[in-house]
Amino acid sequence: IQCRSDTAPLSSAPIQEANAGKTSCGCHVGVVMTDSVFSPEAAASAEATGVLLWGRDQIEQFEKQAAGAAAKSQMPSEPIAPQTSAKENFSAAPPQGFQDTTQYDEIDGIRIEVDLQSASLAGVLIDNFGIQKDDSDADRMEFLFDVTAKNRGGISEDVDVIINIYAGRRKLCTETEYIYKDSFYKKDSCSVYFNRKNICKMATKIEVYCKKD
Repeated sequence: IQCRSDTAPLSSAPIQEANAGKTSCGCHVGVVMTDSVFSPEAAASAEATGVLLWGRDQIEQFEKQAAGAAAKSQMPSEPIAPQTSAKENFSAAPPQGFQDTTQYDEIDGIRIEVDLQSASLAGVLIDNFGIQKDDSDADRMEFLFDVTAKNRGGISEDVDVIINIYAGRRKLCTETEYIYKDSFYKKDSCSVYFNRKNICKMATKIEVYCKKD
């Protein structure tokens, strides 16, 4: 998240910097926040890179939401039972007042996280995961999943399904599965191969998110 205070509309430069930082640090989302507004060039750059823009109107909205949440927190409520962490139980409900938009699963000791919001915005569902490892080749792993249209028909735009593989917090590699609207109908079964030294032994998490191409 890059914060800028300025009296003039922000140019596209901070958006490009945030996008570069997001990529180099292996982050999921880049954000530029300002108490000013954004120029048309900045908006176009954000649209092209997927960086979120939080201007003064958005900040005011956040402040109103925070004030509303603070007011609600002063009201008497029932005690909240301790929650089991998602790592311990993937079916556990998120803490009260928090809307989790991530789908969790685990296969063969590898945690799978799917960004439901990005999939929904792209008009698809991602599910039916599978992992194939070759016992004779620890440098090669196959990740399988289904892509289903939310409207049970087609999709209005091409969709990129980005898959990141991590060892702890360190990103090992990234692959993209391209879903083309002209050849997609209802559902596709996808298979993505990852080739990296000892990936079968090192991988601890697979992160999946979507964006319209």
